[in-house]
Amino acid sequence: MNLFSDTQKQISPCIVSKVKFALNLKSDKPDNIKFCSKNYWVLAIKSIANEYKINDDSIVVSAIEKYDMLINNI
Repeated sequence: MNLFSDTQKQISPCIVSKVKFALNLKSDKPDNIKFCSKNYWVLAIKSIANEYKINDDSIVVSAIEKYDMLINNI
């Protein structure tokens, strides 16, 4: 179970799958259609990056920029 760093509430598993792909922690692109807000996406990215000790800001920024591709399917 993955949690937001600040609130310790669970992050949706479907979003976690997309976040891990965006952070290059998994190689298979998720095919779920789960939607979330941009703010939720950013918080999830930062929380998972923190959990997996990803300190490279360029990886985090790149993952955040994948919002439209992975969430809005643009």
